[in-house]
Amino acid sequence: MVQRIRTTLDPSSRDLSAATGLATSDPSNYWKLHASYDIARGHTLDMMLRHYGKVNRPAVPAYESLDINYSWRISPGVELSVSGRKLFDASHTEFGTGPTAPVFERHVGINLVWRL
Repeated sequence: MVQRIRTTLDPSSRDLSAATGLATSDPSNYWKLHASYDIARGHTLDMMLRHYGKVNRPAVPAYESLDINYSWRISPGVELSVSGRKLFDASHTEFGTGPTAPVFERHVGINLVWRL
């Protein structure tokens, strides 16, 4: 998807957030590719690959991200899953700049669900 958004501030506006561009600066391009596979009975694999283009104001570089989840339904009430999020980079910024910008980190986890 490609989008072009241009905004201007009314000269009489008192909106101080407009100067940062945070609310109006989106990436010019982004895409997602999602795939789900039933590997075998009770075994599923889900993957999502995403790309977000750079943001100019505030300056945030383009990035790609990969999420993978493997689930095994051990029994009707028990499911085990292993997942990895944001596997391409140890961390990246999705919006904002400077020391207060949120940083999203790689995550790997195991989840066990037991339904009674």
